[in-house]
Amino acid sequence: MTWNARALVAADRSQKVTAEMLSFLSKLIKDVDVAHLQEVHGSDDEIELAFREFRPSWILVISAHRLGSTGGVVSMFRKSTFLNAK
Repeated sequence: MTWNARALVAADRSQKVTAEMLSFLSKLIKDVDVAHLQEVHGSDDEIELAFREFRPSWILVISAHRLGSTGGVVSMFRKSTFLNAK
Protein backbone atom coordinates (compact mmCIF):
# COMPACT_ATOMS: atom_id res chain seq x y z
CA MET A 1 0.00 0.00 0.00
CA THR A 2 1.25 3.49 -0.71
CA TRP A 3 -0.10 6.74 0.68
CA ASN A 4 0.71 10.40 0.18
CA ALA A 5 0.74 11.55 3.79
CA ARG A 6 0.39 15.24 2.84
CA ALA A 7 2.81 16.67 5.39
CA LEU A 8 1.69 14.39 8.22
CA VAL A 9 4.49 15.60 10.52
CA ALA A 10 4.54 19.23 9.35
CA ALA A 11 5.61 21.64 12.07
CA ASP A 12 2.65 23.96 11.41
CA ARG A 13 0.04 21.17 11.63
CA SER A 14 -2.02 20.97 14.82
CA GLN A 15 -1.59 17.95 17.08
CA LYS A 16 -5.29 17.20 16.68
CA VAL A 17 -5.04 17.00 12.89
CA THR A 18 -1.88 14.89 13.10
CA ALA A 19 -3.65 12.52 15.52
CA GLU A 20 -6.62 12.25 13.15
CA MET A 21 -4.30 11.49 10.23
CA LEU A 22 -2.45 8.83 12.26
CA SER A 23 -5.80 7.27 13.19
CA PHE A 24 -6.72 7.19 9.50
CA LEU A 25 -3.33 5.61 8.72
CA SER A 26 -4.01 2.90 11.34
CA LYS A 27 -7.20 2.01 9.48
CA LEU A 28 -5.41 2.02 6.10
CA ILE A 29 -2.73 -0.42 7.24
CA LYS A 30 -5.01 -2.76 9.18
CA ASP A 31 -4.95 -5.46 6.51
CA VAL A 32 -1.57 -4.91 4.84
CA ASP A 33 1.94 -6.10 5.63
CA VAL A 34 3.85 -3.37 3.79
CA ALA A 35 3.08 0.34 3.58
CA HIS A 36 5.08 3.11 1.92
CA LEU A 37 4.30 6.70 2.84
CA GLN A 38 5.60 9.69 0.93
CA GLU A 39 5.54 13.41 1.70
CA VAL A 40 5.64 12.73 5.44
CA HIS A 41 7.74 15.86 6.21
CA GLY A 42 9.59 16.48 9.49
CA SER A 43 13.04 15.53 10.75
CA ASP A 44 14.03 11.95 11.58
CA ASP A 45 13.32 12.64 15.26
CA GLU A 46 9.94 14.27 14.58
CA ILE A 47 8.85 11.39 12.36
CA GLU A 48 10.09 8.83 14.89
CA LEU A 49 8.08 10.55 17.63
CA ALA A 50 4.91 10.74 15.52
CA PHE A 51 5.15 7.05 14.58
CA ARG A 52 6.07 5.71 18.03
CA GLU A 53 2.71 3.96 18.45
CA PHE A 54 3.50 1.79 15.43
CA ARG A 55 6.93 0.61 16.68
CA PRO A 56 5.69 -2.42 18.66
CA SER A 57 4.12 -4.03 15.57
CA TRP A 58 5.98 -2.48 12.67
CA ILE A 59 9.54 -2.15 11.40
CA LEU A 60 9.89 1.47 10.34
CA VAL A 61 12.42 2.71 7.80
CA ILE A 62 12.50 6.49 7.95
CA SER A 63 14.15 8.72 5.39
CA ALA A 64 13.55 12.37 6.15
CA HIS A 65 14.44 15.08 3.66
CA ARG A 66 17.30 17.27 4.84
CA LEU A 67 14.80 20.15 4.81
CA GLY A 68 12.19 18.92 7.28
CA SER A 69 9.51 21.03 5.64
CA THR A 70 9.48 18.93 2.48
CA GLY A 71 9.55 15.34 1.23
CA GLY A 72 10.40 12.43 3.46
CA VAL A 73 9.32 8.81 3.24
CA VAL A 74 8.48 6.08 5.73
CA SER A 75 8.38 2.40 4.81
CA MET A 76 6.51 0.15 7.22
CA PHE A 77 6.85 -3.64 7.44
CA ARG A 78 4.62 -5.68 9.74
CA LYS A 79 6.87 -7.50 12.23
CA SER A 80 4.62 -10.55 12.54
CA THR A 81 5.02 -11.19 8.81
CA PHE A 82 8.68 -10.42 8.25
CA LEU A 83 10.33 -11.42 11.52
CA ASN A 84 8.56 -14.80 11.64
CA ALA A 85 9.09 -15.67 7.97
CA LYS A 86 10.86 -18.95 7.28
